[in-house]
Amino acid sequence: APRQVTARALGGLLSLDGMLTVANNSTFDVQAILANADLAEITRQLAPHQLPPTGKVFGSVHLAGSTPGNHTWRGDGKISLREADLYQLPAMITLLKLLSIQRPNSTAFTNSNIDFRIEGEDLTFDRIDFSGDAISLKGKGRMNNQRQIDLKFYPLVGREERQLAILRPFLGQ
Repeated sequence: APRQVTARALGGLLSLDGMLTVANNSTFDVQAILANADLAEITRQLAPHQLPPTGKVFGSVHLAGSTPGNHTWRGDGKISLREADLYQLPAMITLLKLLSIQRPNSTAFTNSNIDFRIEGEDLTFDRIDFSGDAISLKGKGRMNNQRQIDLKFYPLVGREERQLAILRPFLGQ
């Protein structure tokens, strides 16, 4: 029976499974899963001149299409960041962290979840969640093949999972 290919990559474990049909218009169907990868290592590979953030990356992508071009590609995926140090907060917002009864620091977002779809040469972000102790951002958007990005976010005070359901509409305002 066919098995997936597994390798250590980017400080984590990468698993790849797929199928390729060889013909005039060859088709493919690929699934990749990245588990427990090091965000600092990924940043060093993609942007070596940036100060690398810390954290763990988990992700999966399923992509299908044919070889005539990426306009035939369709797929979806998820990316999750855990224990990440993504963005430094201005000093005033850092003070809001005192309300969460935690040790104040300048890290804005520690966990993130992104669900996306691949539609030809475009990416649709169905869910983008950045969770932090002081503020959280929720949103969605699109990116086209010219790397033009259209994202819409709304803020929440604190972490959504820590808010009582009855208070969420008021705290979101």
